[in-house]
Amino acid sequence: VELLQFTKLNSFDYYDYLNLGFRLAAAAGSDIPWGSTLGEVRTYVFTGDEFDPDRWFEALAEGHSFVTNGPALDFTVDGQLPGSTINLDQDADLDLFVRARCHPRIGSLKVLRIVSNEGVLKEVTPIRSEQELTIRDSILIERSRWLVASAECENGAVAHSSPIYTIVDGRPH
Repeated sequence: VELLQFTKLNSFDYYDYLNLGFRLAAAAGSDIPWGSTLGEVRTYVFTGDEFDPDRWFEALAEGHSFVTNGPALDFTVDGQLPGSTINLDQDADLDLFVRARCHPRIGSLKVLRIVSNEGVLKEVTPIRSEQELTIRDSILIERSRWLVASAECENGAVAHSSPIYTIVDGRPH
């Protein structure tokens, strides 16, 4: 899904599709020549230690991606990347890790969030102007859900991950 375009993040529609059970990898697009500037929004994909174009497309299809027009985003749940499915028994504790980083020329971070189909689960805001924000926490998963990470800068720059899916006792969210 083209989640980020023209510097606008369309998470509302994205979340509706995720709530309906669609598994959609986040992607970004510039629509040249009809839109603004080529490369103003980007899709980053985790491919492992080496870059290979075929592996990039495979990893995008697997949902190992985040979109951004500024901040870099790292996100794992129990060490699993976005796009992963974690099968659990009921009432499992999972380790959350999300980190957003910005170059000073991009701007200062305003908020870092972990969101699920149940709303905002965790959120941090800086005490002063920050180029990096981190959430390290654990969460009790009582029922199936999807989890995403997002970051926003003071100047409006954003980043958003593809979901990590937690499936409890084989039940859909």
